[in-house]
Amino acid sequence: MKLDDFKRSLKSPLRDAVLKKYPQGNIMQFWGENPELYSSSYGQHDDYHLYLGGHAGIDIFTHYGDEVLAAHDGYILKIYTDPKGAGGLGVWIASDPLDGETPGNSAVWTAYCHLKDYTVREGQRVKQGDVIGHLGNTGFVVSGNVAYWGNAPAVVGAHLHFGLYEYVLKNGQWVSRFTNPMMNSEDPLPYLTGDWTGDIGVLNNIMKYIKAVFGR
Repeated sequence: MKLDDFKRSLKSPLRDAVLKKYPQGNIMQFWGENPELYSSSYGQHDDYHLYLGGHAGIDIFTHYGDEVLAAHDGYILKIYTDPKGAGGLGVWIASDPLDGETPGNSAVWTAYCHLKDYTVREGQRVKQGDVIGHLGNTGFVVSGNVAYWGNAPAVVGAHLHFGLYEYVLKNGQWVSRFTNPMMNSEDPLPYLTGDWTGDIGVLNNIMKYIKAVFGR
């Protein structure tokens, strides 16, 4: 399958989620949002990260314990088992090699973080829609009426962080296709719903960065 066709075939990792920004939907944080929070959390106080080092995925809430689904076919690349790590319990799924610039040189990885638990093992094959775990609040989460999530439901931080990454095969090694301060991630929302709000926000942050650095 072609890389772009594969990305357009992605499905929501939460069955009942409305993929619009709260309160119209279940997204609490877009890709690229809140660089001031993330740069501070990681001790990155330079202008580059202060303006551009935002959120590396989308945060979606439904209900604690809801089933988390594989967004695409592939295999379980890795599992994070430390509930106190930044992403808490997490599962990463990798696609099989996809046709990119040259045949078989691309792959898509997706991340599912802050899980209550996981129901898969590393190396296991999964199909789109398979249950891989349950929504939880492990790792670094925020909740309630806070500066970054707004007046969100008081669900003690229970949500799914869903991230999208692209890799290309170079000299026998998988390397990130993109380089950016959002952990080399890509916004999954345009492929899920056609919503480019996160990307537009990042472009606005780039303009703020340019004005701050070069407009002094």
